[in-house]
Formats: sequence, C-alpha cells, structure tokens
Amino acid sequence: QQTESDTIPKDVIASQDPAPQSTAEPNSAVNVIVSTGPATTGVPNVVGMDADAAQSALQSAGFNVARAYTVDAANPTGKISLQQPEAGKKVKKGATVTTFVSVSGSIPDVTGMSVADAKRALIDQGYQIGNTAYTQDSSLQDGQVVRTEPEANASVKPGESVNLTVMRSGG
Repeated sequence: QQTESDTIPKDVIASQDPAPQSTAEPNSAVNVIVSTGPATTGVPNVVGMDADAAQSALQSAGFNVARAYTVDAANPTGKISLQQPEAGKKVKKGATVTTFVSVSGSIPDVTGMSVADAKRALIDQGYQIGNTAYTQDSSLQDGQVVRTEPEANASVKPGESVNLTVMRSGG
C-alpha cells in the first residue's frame, strides 16, 4: 500500500500494522504503508494575469513564486507571458514557479507622480529603486517626481536601479 505525504520522504515506511513493539504471531502478516514522497499538484495557469494576481494564485496552490521579466517592446502588457513549470505540470507542493512579466525594457515616464506611484510603476516594469534625491528647482508640487536617472524612455534592461529626483518645496 502507498500513501502521499507532505512530510515523509519517498520510499520510507509511513506506518505499520501491528504497531511497533506489539506482539505478533511468528509468520503472521505485518502491513506497511510506504510513502510515495511529498504530494504533487498541478501548476495553475497564470499566463495573462498581472504579477500580483499570479503570485497569489500560485501561493494559494502551495507554490513559491520567483518573478522574472521578459522584454517585449512591441507588446509590453505588464502581465505574465510565460511560466515555468508550465500550467498543468505536476510538481511537488512548495516548489518554485517562475513567472515572466512582459515589460517594455524602457524606463516609464513617472514625472509628476507621487513617489509611491512612481516606485510602483518602476517596480512593475522590473526595475529596482535606487537613490532618491530632492530638488527645489522645479515648478512641480511638493512630493512629485521631477525626473529619473536613467531618464524616461531610456532603454534599460529589467533589474537595473533607477534613481528618483523629487520636488521638495522650501520651508
């Protein structure tokens, strides 16, 4: 007899009957249950979802999630374009599923946004947030992003850092 278990490794005796240390007649049967290893489950299809929804769906199904980015300048949907392992594949719970977010590969224009909105827009395109500098030399309102370095629309591969310059009014 075999059983799936989240904790017992494959091919290990999971249980037996009669129990250990009990008395049994010589030549009588002892039933053992052998573990087939951690339970496997089908990977849900997250292609076409936005990154956060995909992460929630995969985590709910018992998987870890790694986020990667794929540059598709012609069609940067910001949604999952590919997943590994692919949907429906049976893998162990707790395995990592890598989701690939389709991004433009260029810095979004976040001028005039709040710092929080600018950071979210940059992170959604696969960029890290670098340093934040402040300036009083702008007609924008306090707390709005004046510029990025590299500048908006620069072709920069995901994973790179982007620095923000933010308006801080005097006083």
